[in-house]
Amino acid sequence: MPSYFRFLTCLAFYIFQSEKVDVAIVEVGVGGRYDATNILPHPMVCGISSIGFDHMAILGDTLAKIAYEKSGIIKKDIPVISAPQKEEAATVISSVAKEVGAPLYIAKKVPLRLKLGIAGDCQRENAALAASLCSEFLSRRGSTQEEQRISAWEEFTRRTGASSTSESSVPSYPLNLRRPEEGSLANTFWPARSHVVDGTSIGCKNLTFYVDGAHTKESLSACSAWFTSAAPSTTPKSLLFSCGSERNPSDLLPMLAGLGFREAVFCPMQSFRSSLAPVSRGDASKGDQPSAWQYEMASSWKQIAGENGEMSILSTNSLAEAIEAIQQGAVDGQRSVLVTGSLLFAGDLLKRMGKRFDEL
Repeated sequence: MPSYFRFLTCLAFYIFQSEKVDVAIVEVGVGGRYDATNILPHPMVCGISSIGFDHMAILGDTLAKIAYEKSGIIKKDIPVISAPQKEEAATVISSVAKEVGAPLYIAKKVPLRLKLGIAGDCQRENAALAASLCSEFLSRRGSTQEEQRISAWEEFTRRTGASSTSESSVPSYPLNLRRPEEGSLANTFWPARSHVVDGTSIGCKNLTFYVDGAHTKESLSACSAWFTSAAPSTTPKSLLFSCGSERNPSDLLPMLAGLGFREAVFCPMQSFRSSLAPVSRGDASKGDQPSAWQYEMASSWKQIAGENGEMSILSTNSLAEAIEAIQQGAVDGQRSVLVTGSLLFAGDLLKRMGKRFDEL
């Protein structure tokens, strides 16, 4: 039997073929080079989003190693568009594109004048990458594979004056957004990404939840910047955090330490069974007694943020208890609550609030 993800991938391709879909956007599960999705020999275009430290046990412990695995989706003569990368990752992507023989472009941020449906500076990179990939697809559809191969390099030469990808200078993708495309980006909505929800549906009228499923250092840094700009500066702030036990909270929580929280509350995820299991980390637990995961996260926060009389640090056994604790602590007025650490955890909150996707 294949793994669950590989089974879903096979099922998806079967459905795409049976239903004769016009366009399939195929996102890798982990990495790229050896991912189950990476079996398409002639995609219309390939894209690489901003690379950070994630799935390190599988992809490697440096940006260069991770970028090499991500670059495994690059195909000969197929245009590849990358988001701006840190130098270590960018060098690897350029090298692989040159070795494979693929025209490589960089997607620059969309203009500041354009309002996006999803807040956050990093979303300007994501929007530019998505729009550039769509633009390239539309310019290539309806052609044979040979015509696409020739046109890919003809366009690359026309745009850059170069006949091959260079490791030293990667051109920007020439994106020209039209009004319908700008409207689409402005109306884009992604649940649990830069998502603001009031607590009325769960009886917490004085709580406003700022929900973002960030779960890496890079995404939590972006989440921190978004929360700082979105939450009123005069409203007391609370942190509601949970991450999977395969992650190290000591690596993630520093991204949130400077946000001035009045309290930090940690609880297990309902959607992730292993987060409820007893665990023991040598750098967090004391003695030989294993402790529940929420206490491990709270212990990491204490080491990072320190203990003082102005901040309370709580560990609860469920999301319901965590929300109740924050509500009890907010009897003095409004409270801005940042909910983050995992998309699954963010989903737990939205589910508890009775939010279905079609209602968000």
